[in-house]
Order: sequence, then C-alpha cells, then structure tokens
Amino acid sequence: MPLLRPVLAFTAILFGPLAGCALEGDAEPSPFETPADTFRPCPGCTWGPPLLNSHGLNGVEVSALDTNGAAHDGWQLLEVVIPGDLGTYTRVLHDVHAEDGVLYGLDEWGTPISAEGFVGSRWTVAVEATGEKEVMQIVDYTNVDGPSRYTFIVTDVANGVTDPKIYTCPEQEPGSGDYAAVLFADLDVKADSGTHVERANTIYFGCTHAAVGKAAMWGYSPWDTDDETHQTASRAVRADYCGVGQSYTVAGTKVQLADIFGINGFGDPNAYTEAFWGPEGALCIKVPRHVEVQDVACAGSPVPFCSVEDDLKDWKGALIWSKVGQ
Repeated sequence: MPLLRPVLAFTAILFGPLAGCALEGDAEPSPFETPADTFRPCPGCTWGPPLLNSHGLNGVEVSALDTNGAAHDGWQLLEVVIPGDLGTYTRVLHDVHAEDGVLYGLDEWGTPISAEGFVGSRWTVAVEATGEKEVMQIVDYTNVDGPSRYTFIVTDVANGVTDPKIYTCPEQEPGSGDYAAVLFADLDVKADSGTHVERANTIYFGCTHAAVGKAAMWGYSPWDTDDETHQTASRAVRADYCGVGQSYTVAGTKVQLADIFGINGFGDPNAYTEAFWGPEGALCIKVPRHVEVQDVACAGSPVPFCSVEDDLKDWKGALIWSKVGQ
C-alpha cells in the first residue's frame, strides 16, 4: 500500500520555488529555436531542460554505483569506512546497500550501521575517465520534508575535508544550502532516454535538483508509490512527452501536479491542463508547458489531445495529471 499524504495545494516548480541555475556544462541542447538567452531569468546562468541527474566527481558525471565493487557507469566502489572509536577511519563497512532511501551496512565486527550512522563515512571510488581514486564523504543525513537523503562532498584524505566544500550534487536552488541526493536501490537510468531500469546490487544517486531525485521529493519515490509512478514522475518533471528523453520545457518553468494516490493536488484547479502521464510519457496533451511548443509528435504521430472535461479516470494508465503555471 503506497504511503498517502494529505492533498497538497502547492506549485511544484522545477529547480525549487525560485528559479535556479544549472551548473556550467550541465545544460542539454534546447529543443527550441529561440536563442537560449530568451529563457534565462538570471545573467550568466547556463539554462537547459531540467536534468535527469548531475551527481559527479570533480566534473565527471556518475550516478549508478555497483555495491559489489564492479565497474559500472564510469566508476567503481573500492571501500566504505567510518571512524573507529578513536576517530580514525579504520572501520570497514560490508554489505553496504540502500533500502527505501536509507543506507545500511555492517562493520567488520558485524555491528549494523544505518541511516544517520553513515554520516562521516568515506567512500573510495575509482573514476574511469580520470584513472584517479576519489573519496566522497557523507556530511549530512535528513528525512525531514521528504524522503531520506544524504549529502556527499569530495574530500582530500591527506589534507582533510575540502573547504570550501565540493559537493557531489549541485544546490537544489540558489541559497537553499541543499546539495542532497536520494539513494535508490537496484536502479539505473538510461542517460539518453531517461528510462528507469532495474539493476541488482546498485545504488543510484539521485540529486534532489534533478528529475530522478526530484520525483521522489515530490512524493513519487518507488517506496512511497511504485516503480512505474516514479518513472512517470521523472518524465513529467522534464516534460518528456514522448518518453524518449527529449525535454519540452526549460528549467524554472512552473507546473503543478495531481495523481491517483492523492499525494499532491492542484493549487489552482482552474489552471490549464498540460498533460496526463504514464510511464511512457504523455498519454494526451492539451496546453504544452512551454509557450514555444505548439504540436508534439512522437514517432511521427501527434500526441492525442486532452479534452477540457477529462479527468485521470478518463485516460487508461494515467498516473499523474499536470497543469501549467501556479
């Protein structure tokens, strides 16, 4: 049974309540012909469509980490350690994995470690692109106002914690101080299509500022709902109407959601319907999220038109209903 929350009347805004800036190099090619500057609300920002993810180590994007130590997705887990009784990093953790966003493991004496017990832990990984070893350290854990999530920084073991901190995730929104990631068990996401796939012995690091992590922050994690709803929500975050990885919006565009679970509701029920969503993308479209988008064709065929009278029950397989604006 999915976890049900009170119906919320809120505006779900990509990149948070205020428009945020993607990091340099994160922007994807815009599907719009209008110059990118037209859509930049702050000078110097490199805007693009909402991102799938941007977890990275010193500029190298990585997301899905094999917990058994196999090389995957451009990196390889070598060791996880936490401080010993005297504060030194001597306790090696085994069977490190995630369940419902929470980390679990055993130290070398069989003592279970979980949740906030991982704060201070250091994760040594080998990065394929650079041939270097990097160390991530967990500096924060929270389960307040959303799913459990962890904040990682890249640290220099020889010189201590980097200052200023180099976070592995970009800030959720400027000034928020939130650089966290939601950790998904046995999940990988195809970077070209945005399709979620099951992969055993895997932790997917979903930054909360980007689609996969944001879908969980909005209440649509696999453990609060199910895998199909999480996939549906990550499509809706990016206005990926065709379900092929092509976003039809830009970062900072406002959207509000309702769903079959009663997790979220519309702040303005009179706003125009954008689309009804399933795991493969939009089942129908009425008003595209971005003003530059007129008609959307998927595999050469126009997406069906939503009627003004339609509700979630009118579209078989619809899990989420989106409306434009506030």
